[in-house]
Amino acid sequence: MKLFTLCQKKSNAVTFDFMKTTLFIFLFFLINLPSFAGCLLPNQDRIEILLWNVKEDRGIQNMPVQLADSEADFFLFQEASAYAINTLRDHLPGRETLTIHNGRTYGVGTLSRTEPCEAYTVEVDDEPVMPKIDKGIVVQIFKLKDGRKLKMINVHLPLFILSMSYGEGGYKKGLRALEKEVKSHQGPLILAGDFNGWTPNRTSYLIPEFVQKTGLSEVEFEADSSNRASWLKLDRVFYRGVQPVYVQTRTELDVSDHYMREIEFQF
Repeated sequence: MKLFTLCQKKSNAVTFDFMKTTLFIFLFFLINLPSFAGCLLPNQDRIEILLWNVKEDRGIQNMPVQLADSEADFFLFQEASAYAINTLRDHLPGRETLTIHNGRTYGVGTLSRTEPCEAYTVEVDDEPVMPKIDKGIVVQIFKLKDGRKLKMINVHLPLFILSMSYGEGGYKKGLRALEKEVKSHQGPLILAGDFNGWTPNRTSYLIPEFVQKTGLSEVEFEADSSNRASWLKLDRVFYRGVQPVYVQTRTELDVSDHYMREIEFQF
């Protein structure tokens, strides 16, 4: 009888502990469910990005129909202000989250349809000769339905060479920051922006070296539509774990010195 009572008490204790654990897990997920659901990309199959250096807000201010009617999930802007992007957001229902790197008048901003699980910015060298334009890196991370995470990186690297950076030192610093962001993430990744690869050293050595170190693939645009100076390959899109299935360069737009790019990726 005593043995039965002892076993019964132990059984009740185990049951009580199990119920406490189950209740704790339930409450944890109940509390955190909004954040998990909020950063989950709704479309597991495809996503579309719009990439554009808008030339000190001009591209957004002119609001071309290609922008106002865009179905993109992500808008990756360079030389944009928070005010201009928020104005665009008023025209685009469902684009909720803006992450911007902007210590000056214009900066790097990503507008996304889904709230990211994590978002942050990384500093790169700026040019004193361009006091209104902030260069930097914007990172957003999202969950996929299969449990993986997508890292979206928007970048604007320095244009000019600073004497204080000893040649390409400032540019190399930006590439090292990008390399760190790429290597710290194991899942699907998209890296896009204005790389300002206008010098032979950048196009022939520094950027190819970055690609070799990171193992990224690059989206190929039409040879004559890289940007308005077609021999300058400034705007670039790299990827891993996804596949581009649609690439469009909006050469008909002349409100910026860069063309608008639309890229659709498939997981």
